[in-house]
Amino acid sequence: MSHALPALIKMHITKDIGYGLLLGIIPGVWFKYQIGQSIQKREDFYAAYDKRN
Repeated sequence: MSHALPALIKMHITKDIGYGLLLGIIPGVWFKYQIGQSIQKREDFYAAYDKRN
């Protein structure tokens, strides 16, 4: 007779790891996108500034 407890623990650990990955990846992707936008805006600003001067 096998125990259901190890399967239950494995399921909870897998679920916790999945939630952790989601909660870590989503802010990371958003942060990278925001940094990319910031760099692009800065490059565009300095390109326009160089054209004026």
